[in-house]
Parts: sequence; structure tokens; C-alpha cells
Amino acid sequence: MTMMQKIAVSAVALSFSAAVLAAAEPVALPAGTWLLQPAAGQAASTAYLRFDGKLALGNDSCNQFRSGYQTGADGALTFDANGGAATLMACGPEKDASAKAFKDALAQTQSYRVDGQKLELLGAEKKVLAVFKLQNENLSGTQWQLQGLNNGKNAVVSQASTEQLSIQFSPAGKLLASSPCGQLTSYYRSNSAKHRISIRKPRADGKVCAKTDAAYAEFKQLKNALKNSQTYQITGERLELRDKKGALQISANAAR
Repeated sequence: MTMMQKIAVSAVALSFSAAVLAAAEPVALPAGTWLLQPAAGQAASTAYLRFDGKLALGNDSCNQFRSGYQTGADGALTFDANGGAATLMACGPEKDASAKAFKDALAQTQSYRVDGQKLELLGAEKKVLAVFKLQNENLSGTQWQLQGLNNGKNAVVSQASTEQLSIQFSPAGKLLASSPCGQLTSYYRSNSAKHRISIRKPRADGKVCAKTDAAYAEFKQLKNALKNSQTYQITGERLELRDKKGALQISANAAR
């Protein structure tokens, strides 16, 4: 074999090796929170899926779960055969049925397809098993009604008066929080890609109730919870604000 032939053979071998490595290279799955879309005639679902590093995290309509997953060329995707780990909450028949269908879809997944803000899990012969829509995680222009509030004593309290509290994030970066005791105003900055938020120390806007008033304690807790918040997560119509250690400060539902 001549020197030129050896060089040609080596070049072909290197090209083949590079192609094999490229084909085996895991494909990064799209970031964000993917909300399960109900099929025709089905009720809205609370199930969602999120890819975080080597783990798939989410809710199957009943329980929180986490599972490993593997990707490959041409959109190949499989989830761990053992189903991963999950909480063990008891749910009603309707949610149990939805959770089973969700888990069955993950178990049968062989590949995926992304089209804009739509994610499809595909089974054998590219059959569509589940369809997800990308969550809008932009806080700007949203309003929220509180469901839970950190009381400053390592506990999140949910009571009738909590639902009278609300937060509004304006497009101009202004935050307005309302309560029976009075209003708080502040300015915020958010990064939806990193789920980060910084809120300037809220200040009372106008007259507030007396310190002896029962609503004052909750007003103060709201002020501190906003000030302490450094990360946020929107899932469906639910918002969670957490401090730098991950402690929940505020949980809220989208205002209607």
C-alpha cells in the first residue's frame, strides 16, 4: 500500500469514527417547564415535565416524581425503566387514572419531537403518546392571589386571610402587594431563564392599619417574604417564591 493510500484509509477511518461519536452524542433536551395538554374531551391536567441535568422532574397529576433519562441521535429518548422515585400521596380516582396514563406514556417513550413551544413524546412507529406546551415563565404583567405565606418562624401558613393578599408584577418592573392592612410597593428584576428574582425592600404605600390590628402581623410577614425572595417558579397557574436557601416564602395562584 502506497503512502497516499494509507493516508486516504486513515482519513476515512477518522471520518467514520467522528460520525459514530457524533451519532452517540446525547442530545440536550429543551429547558423549561412543559405542561401536559389534555386530549380532546379530557379535563385540564396539572401534570408537567421538566428536564434538569440528567434528571426528569415533574408531577404526574397526583405525585411529584424524578427519573433518569437517556437521549441519543435523531431525537431518541427513554426514561428509566424502574420509573424513578415519587411521592406517595393518595388521590381520587380521576387523578389516579391521569397519573397512570402519564406514567404509561413515559414508560413507552422512544423518542421526542419539538415544534416551537410544543413537545411531543413518541412511542413505537412515532405514535404520539403525550403533548406538552412550554410554560410562560415571564413574571411581567402577571397578578397572583396568595395561598401560603411564610410566617418568619420556618412555617408557611395558609388561612382564609392569606387569600386576601395579592401581588402584581407590572411590565415596568414595579411590584404592588395588596392586603387588608394596606399596600406595599417596590421594584423587581427577574431572569426567567435562571428563575432568579431580586426585590427591593418593599415600602408601605399610603396609610396602613395599626400595629395592634390583627392584619398587621400578616402585612409585616408579606413584606419580609417579598424582601427575602430570590428565586421563583411558575408551574401552570401556580407561583412559588423562595429564599436563597430554598425555603418557600410565598405560594400563590394566578388571579382571575
